[in-house]
Amino acid sequence: MKPELYSRYHEVYDRFSSVKLFPIFITFCQKVHQNASRNTTAITDVGAGTGLFTSLLAGQFSGAKISLIEPSEYMMPYARARLSESKIDFYESSLEQTLMQIQTQDIFIFQRSLYALSGDIGYYKRLANQLSEKISENGLVGIFEIGQLYDIPITREYFQSNRKVLRLSENEFEKQWLIFEQALKDFNHGAESGDYMLFNKDNLNEIFSHKFSLIDGDNRNIFIYRKKTG
Repeated sequence: MKPELYSRYHEVYDRFSSVKLFPIFITFCQKVHQNASRNTTAITDVGAGTGLFTSLLAGQFSGAKISLIEPSEYMMPYARARLSESKIDFYESSLEQTLMQIQTQDIFIFQRSLYALSGDIGYYKRLANQLSEKISENGLVGIFEIGQLYDIPITREYFQSNRKVLRLSENEFEKQWLIFEQALKDFNHGAESGDYMLFNKDNLNEIFSHKFSLIDGDNRNIFIYRKKTG
């Protein structure tokens, strides 16, 4: 996402990611937890934004140390404030930089963040190799991504019809929607121009199958990969 978008996107990120409207976010965390080792002690949440979903992970894995990666100077203060009481290491740096600093992890989480790293599948294949070197035996990579372009008019209609859930007046909705809409447009433009990657089961398996096995996945673009042994 373009840096200038982050300067406003953090203002609406939590509201337009409401788990009441999108319980699939909770489902994703539950699937990661169900497939994880009981001895999980180290988790990295990549591109964690305001820490909204990191807080869900912290609840599911109360005994684990979580590393939160968020390069946006606008998002990070919100994440720090939200998670100040939790066992969190904060990295305001790129994934590549952080991988050189952190120790072996049991789980890497990509929740609506993998797409923005590159538009080149070769990059992701190299990343899969890097992750396999940083992940413990039987460790997991959990991915929840958007597999298609946003239909912006339909998305707007859905949110507008749920203004009460969002606790927004009509005027407040219109103001906040403009910020969120710009983020959706950026996603669509980035995917169409080749700057971002849209993921599905086929291209994710092409990326990860050499080092990881797909152990859980569904038609809502949730995928759980486990590191291969031997």
